[in-house]
Amino acid sequence: MDRRKYISYMVGVCSLSTIGYTKYNTKPVKATVANFNITNKENNTVQLYSNSTDIHGLKLNLSKFDIDTNNITSLSEDLKINFYAKIEDNAYSQINEQINISLESHNESINLLNYIDYIDIVNTELNGKLPEPDGPVKNMNIKIEINHADLTNVNTFEYNFDVKVDIDNVIAKGGNIYNKKINNVDYKIHEFNTIGEHTFEVTSEGEIDILIVGGGGGGGNTSQFNSTGGGGGGAGGLIFENNLYVNEGTHNIQIGDGGNGKSTHDSGDSGGDSIFDDYLVAFGGGGASSDSDTLNVNSGCLNNSPCKGMDGGSGGGGGHRAEPGESINN
Repeated sequence: MDRRKYISYMVGVCSLSTIGYTKYNTKPVKATVANFNITNKENNTVQLYSNSTDIHGLKLNLSKFDIDTNNITSLSEDLKINFYAKIEDNAYSQINEQINISLESHNESINLLNYIDYIDIVNTELNGKLPEPDGPVKNMNIKIEINHADLTNVNTFEYNFDVKVDIDNVIAKGGNIYNKKINNVDYKIHEFNTIGEHTFEVTSEGEIDILIVGGGGGGGNTSQFNSTGGGGGGAGGLIFENNLYVNEGTHNIQIGDGGNGKSTHDSGDSGGDSIFDDYLVAFGGGGASSDSDTLNVNSGCLNNSPCKGMDGGSGGGGGHRAEPGESINN
């Protein structure tokens, strides 16, 4: 055996093993995507609406998109990001111009929204394969590729979901929007449940169903003369309009607050009115009275106020030996 060749061969194996371990295992180079998801999925289906039988494309809105890099050494090289989409079993098509991001450190957290906040997915780019309005559900894939000179492989992230597009007679925004089936009818609901003023923006006019509820009245306390009990506050008024026609533009909405109950010898406050466009008003419920020492006298309530429930959407309840309030119609 040639001893010199044997020693040289063993040294070569050890040397290669050490280089490989140091380069690829000790400091792996990564680019990780965090906080990216399709937010309007329900049971993996994205429900969209169109006011036309033709669909030009879809918009991919990026609400949060972070990229963390690890052990990047070549800061002179840009991080390269590309988005792709495909429908069903068709080939992927690129849906954006390549995003190039210069790096400032070897370990960096990047907010992609500083560079782009949405991507248009044009139907022609996908060979006209996007789902048609009122057509069948189609499966869609979004693929994100992140590349850098230091990465041994392109980092790829894929997201799969179904897309359904329906014709919608009214296109609008505002409130908390969700879908719900009521009496076997599919509704897109705009819910306003925060006290105060809001806007309902209609970009394609048509008919809607609208439900308005006023704020409930507050409860009354006992009178200053006895402790037999105050009345309960009246419910807020309720309005339901079927097939109400709304024009394009801004419609103002006001949501009424509930009335305060009283911890002193007094009637409760009435609830606030809930209003749509100044002409549909669901009156707030009447505040309840405190109790009275004698029926229909003024001296049984604080500040000589009559011991009677206040009028409202539903009249406030009367306390002991006091009259209830009356309902007010719109």
